[in-house]
Amino acid sequence: MPGMRRLVGAVFVLAIAATLCRAEAPALAAAPAVFGPTAPGALPSFIDPADVDGDALYYEEDIVPYAAALQVDRSTATASEKAAAWRGFARSDPKLARPAARRAAEWENFAARQAAWESSRKDSARIPAGEFLMGSPDGQGEPDEHPRHKVFLDAYSIDKYPVTVGRYKAFAAATGRPQHPRPVWNADDHPVVYVTWDDAAAYCEWAGQRLPTEAEWEKAARGGSRSAFGFGDDAGRIGDYAWYIGNSSGTTHPVGTRKPNAYGLYDMIGNVYEWASDWYGEDYYRDSPPRNPQGPGSGGARVLRGGAWGITSYYCRSANRYSSAPRVGYDLRGFRCAGR
Repeated sequence: MPGMRRLVGAVFVLAIAATLCRAEAPALAAAPAVFGPTAPGALPSFIDPADVDGDALYYEEDIVPYAAALQVDRSTATASEKAAAWRGFARSDPKLARPAARRAAEWENFAARQAAWESSRKDSARIPAGEFLMGSPDGQGEPDEHPRHKVFLDAYSIDKYPVTVGRYKAFAAATGRPQHPRPVWNADDHPVVYVTWDDAAAYCEWAGQRLPTEAEWEKAARGGSRSAFGFGDDAGRIGDYAWYIGNSSGTTHPVGTRKPNAYGLYDMIGNVYEWASDWYGEDYYRDSPPRNPQGPGSGGARVLRGGAWGITSYYCRSANRYSSAPRVGYDLRGFRCAGR
C-alpha cells in the first residue's frame, strides 16, 4: 500500500503542476512584459523535498491541502493579497512553512515591482524625438563640455522625480539588497542618497526601466532651451527651481518642491546629482555619434549630472558634467529612471 500511495501522490502532483502551469500564465501575462521570467514561477519550483519532512508531501492525503493552497495563484486576487494568503499558509501548516514562505516572498517582490512600475508610468514625462544642442557654447563652461554638438534622440520617457528614499526602501525590502546608511535628515519623501551606480542600475532594472543616457539626461534637463539652465541664463533665479548650496540649509529636500522645467520635470538640477548610464569620457564629445549616443564603451568612472544640495549654481548648469567611480555612493548622489 505505501508504494501505491506514493504512486498516486506522484501522479496527483504532476496533474496539479500541469494544470497550474496552464492556469497561471494568463494572470501573469497581464503584468508588464519586462517582468517576464522573473515573475513568480510555476509549481515545480515549490515542490522541493528539502522543504518538507522526508517525502510526506507526496502522500495523497497530504497533497490535498497543498493543492488547495496553490489555488491562490489561480485566483484574481492582487499580488499583495496572494502574498498575504501564502504567509497565512506558512503559519498554519508546518509542512508548508518553507515553500509557502518562499512563495509569499516572490509575490511580495512581484507586488513591489508592479507598484514601482506603475508609479514610474504615472509620474513620467514623454520626451519627443528630435535634435538638441548638447554641451556649452564656446567661451562658457568646462573643457569636457566642448565642443557643443547636435544630437538626435529617439523619443523616450523619464521620471518626473528622482527616486525617493521610500521607493528605494521598498526595492531593498523586496530584493534583500542592503540599504546604505543615510543621514537623519534624508526622509522618505527625499531623494535617496548614498546609492552607487550599481544600486541605481539595479533599481531601474527591477522597476522595468533603466538609467537615462547622459544625452537623454541633458535633453530632459534643458526642456527645449539652449541656455545655461532650463529656465534661462540668469543664475539668480536658480532658487526657484533647485535646492542648492544657497538655499538648502545643508540637506536634501522633499522631491517636487521647487518649480518644474518646461518638460514638467522636477529636481533636474539641485537636490542630488543623478547617475547616468554612460561611462565618462573627458573628450567623448569630439567623436560622439550624432544619433542616440551611449557614451564610451568602457571606463573607470560613470557620469553624474545636475548638481546637488551642497553645490553652487555654476555646477547645476544643464551642460555641466561630473563623474565618479561607479561603486562609490555619497550624500549628494541619487538617480532617476528612464524608459522607452
